[in-house]
Amino acid sequence: MNRLISFLFVAIVLYACNSEKQDKKDSTPENLPQKESKSVVKDSLKKGSVIKALSARNDQSISYDLYIPSSYNYKTALPAIVLFDAHANSELAINSFKNTAEKRNYIVAASNSSKNGMPFDLTATIGNKIINDLKARLYVDPSRIYAGGFSGGARAAVYMAEHSYDIKGVVACGAGLPNNEKLNNTFALAGIVGKYDFNYLEMLGLNKSLNRSGFPSCLITWDGEHEWPGDEQIDMSVLFLDMDYLRSHKNIRNDSAVNAAQQYFYSKIEASDDLIEKNQLFDNYILFFKNIAPVDSIVRVLENFRKQSDFQKELQYQQGVLAEEEKVKQLFFNSFVSQSVDWWINQIDNIRKKYKATDEEARKQSYARRLGYVSILGYSHSDNALSSGQIDYAGKFLEVYHYADPNNPDCSYLWSCFHALKGDTTKSIGTMKNAVLLGFNDWDKMKSDSRLSVLFKTKYYKQLVDSLDKNR
Repeated sequence: MNRLISFLFVAIVLYACNSEKQDKKDSTPENLPQKESKSVVKDSLKKGSVIKALSARNDQSISYDLYIPSSYNYKTALPAIVLFDAHANSELAINSFKNTAEKRNYIVAASNSSKNGMPFDLTATIGNKIINDLKARLYVDPSRIYAGGFSGGARAAVYMAEHSYDIKGVVACGAGLPNNEKLNNTFALAGIVGKYDFNYLEMLGLNKSLNRSGFPSCLITWDGEHEWPGDEQIDMSVLFLDMDYLRSHKNIRNDSAVNAAQQYFYSKIEASDDLIEKNQLFDNYILFFKNIAPVDSIVRVLENFRKQSDFQKELQYQQGVLAEEEKVKQLFFNSFVSQSVDWWINQIDNIRKKYKATDEEARKQSYARRLGYVSILGYSHSDNALSSGQIDYAGKFLEVYHYADPNNPDCSYLWSCFHALKGDTTKSIGTMKNAVLLGFNDWDKMKSDSRLSVLFKTKYYKQLVDSLDKNR
């Protein structure tokens, strides 16, 4: 393994030496060259901290949180990325990106006005209005406008890029394509997924398919669940967007930034004891730097690495775990409506027992993903049944959902809808209180959800809404 790493190090050094001979102008280590403007359009917006709930001038019904990096000077065009959270939690979205925005000189806007359940074209319209508002307020580089999101927000970001040539790349966290549609437009796609995320298999398959077709994409994995990723993963995804920009602009060089990124990969590969992770790092190295820096030697290193018996054995084992998981997911999908609550309780108990019994990390991750998959099946089936008036089915689905994921605030919220539709205001209020205690905060949904109409005139409901409005 040390011999393989040495090959990688030599490749990095060779590229660095070659770069020093180039007579093209280099830029700062962390950031790509930016466009200079002779005219300055200023807006009194604070730099280096989050600006909350900024209303779009072109549509006052749309608001977003904004982060402008400290280096912004109103004379230099910067890249911009608009973010979509699954629950319109702009604070969570922008806090996930602000450190990378500061480091890499990105303007970041996180929508308050879009969430799961909205038609993708409506979310795209909101995103475009936010981008137009950014252009009116700040000096945005039109060749470096991106979208990003988490879960349903990731799918919305991909939809936006697929239907707009203005979006040059996407950071898709925890989910991929909207409605499994094929991509016809070309843009950079940096996927991020947690190893405990129920969408892990989807993201693996998507990345493999896109790489096979030559689509500019990468996949970054981390030890997380179905959630916004950490700083390191966000930074890597934005670095991929930066490298894609360099790849498509041959007249621009940033050797110091490229070298720094290569050194990062080198240190990660050297430090990793996980053969599958190491393989992914080699893969991403090639995807990041292809047509920017020499990668032929790295390709040879990877080929030799994959021939090693230890790697072959580990790969075969992990592929077996994933294949088994795919079969179980298919069984669960086909069985959700037809099987009894008792059958599901038995399945969930078995998953939990296996999770506790194994010390193998790959299997632990797989069991966690299976449980998460039952949870998302429970949510979607319960929500659909309640909306279509199939109350008895909804009750069954909610029992399974609750058993799989008892602390999920969305589950308690749907229980509140269930009891409201049954005319039991006492239980509906009780489960709504529990939803709020568990973290439910989609006040707009709660105030407009017709399934809760029986509560709208109750004293508790009015007090709750007033209290939530005051503390927003």
